[in-house]
Amino acid sequence: MLGRKNSLPKVLALDFWTVNTFTWDSYDVEGVDPQGNLIKIYHRPPPYTGAYLGGRYRLRAYYEGRFNDRAAIYYGAEYRQIIPWNPFDHWSLTRKLNVHWLQLAVFAELGRVAPEWNIETLHKDMKWSAGGGIRIFMNNLILRADAAFGKEGMFLQMYVDHAF
Repeated sequence: MLGRKNSLPKVLALDFWTVNTFTWDSYDVEGVDPQGNLIKIYHRPPPYTGAYLGGRYRLRAYYEGRFNDRAAIYYGAEYRQIIPWNPFDHWSLTRKLNVHWLQLAVFAELGRVAPEWNIETLHKDMKWSAGGGIRIFMNNLILRADAAFGKEGMFLQMYVDHAF
């Protein structure tokens, strides 16, 4: 945590992630089609579980799984600051929600997917995402709402817990 003594907590969160799907080109032969071609079943993960970027955790300006390939790399930074103001404390009805604190966040992200894990390729033409959001801590849950901007426009999402 960053900050002076007696100040509200501040967090600078950094994230790095990379993946390579070694079985991307492996396959099993399941038979032959009527034209004599092999019917291959590749050992690739589903697009939503493999080397993908976009969505609630990585490159938040893009929809879930927007970029998908064999390999990926990702860098993220997020600055979080709890604010002293809590509007949920003002009325008896909203006090029952048990909101402990509100937190503002700003973030920036870079990432790339590629057909092979190559450090030079993964660092060319990287996609970016930047934005801000609010976190609400209530009943031992963190609720998150983020607005992110990228080359393809803006994306707004709400989720439970921090992105990282």
